[in-house]
Amino acid sequence: MAGEGIIRAGWLLIALSGTAIAQTDSKHGEMPTTGNQLVLKLPANKEVVFRGVVNFDEGGMAPAGMMYPAPNPIAFLAAIATHAIIMDGAKQHQSNRQQAEADKVLQPYQAVIEKMDAKAMMSDALASSAQGKHLKSVEATQHPQTDSILESTPVFWMTADQESIIVDNLLNIRHPGDTGKPTYSNVIRVISTAHNAQAAQAYWIGNGQQLSAIAVKLLAESIDIGLNDANTASTEAKPFRTVRYYEGGQEKMERAQLLNEHCGRMILRTLRGTLMSVPKLKTASTQAANATCQSSL
Repeated sequence: MAGEGIIRAGWLLIALSGTAIAQTDSKHGEMPTTGNQLVLKLPANKEVVFRGVVNFDEGGMAPAGMMYPAPNPIAFLAAIATHAIIMDGAKQHQSNRQQAEADKVLQPYQAVIEKMDAKAMMSDALASSAQGKHLKSVEATQHPQTDSILESTPVFWMTADQESIIVDNLLNIRHPGDTGKPTYSNVIRVISTAHNAQAAQAYWIGNGQQLSAIAVKLLAESIDIGLNDANTASTEAKPFRTVRYYEGGQEKMERAQLLNEHCGRMILRTLRGTLMSVPKLKTASTQAANATCQSSL
């Protein structure tokens, strides 16, 4: 289908952009979820999209760092796909090869991923979400005239060391009568804490449910972060600094505002305005502070 092709191409470009997650317009502090009942639009397709994380530190390519205007998820992905078309041919070929190589990490889990149902996963995530558990959901084909609509477009990633999975979730909030850009739109990335198990495959699929269960928790966390951000005043006064965190077993860094930290995790706003929930680096002080609490991620 043409729409599915755009989506695949679009999220591929996000992968090829390294840490530069695409950002759309965001309006903060305008309480966009109040005044109208907010309902979640369920996915139209059953497929849950998983990709492998590409290590661009070894690929010899600089991240793209593009910003894409997007009145809706399809336009967001189409804009990225358009950028893919105009990329240099040699670099595009190299990037495609790198992504195909990165996707091999998913081969042991393909049967489990194919059994996942995007609609069921979204419903489970909504039920697990502190901010969204009271929201109703509607089918993708329905178009409520009096309700505000929450659109969620997630893509999941597995790190090359198979220690963590990641979700990049594009969240849009639309009010009745919105004809252009949504009232709120942003990308939220949530990285699971490395499992540190002796056998990664046994951890993720040993009981047949862990991969799906963690994916649901990541999705629920991204919905919570997005809804909270949509109803919170701007935090531009917070200083930007270099923050170090874990992505799988690898140490990463991001120039960002630290919005919150709890139970060994941090919520960040990047220079691009996107949001991240990431595991903190392990130190003696953080381990002592986390002794009395435990994150589900």
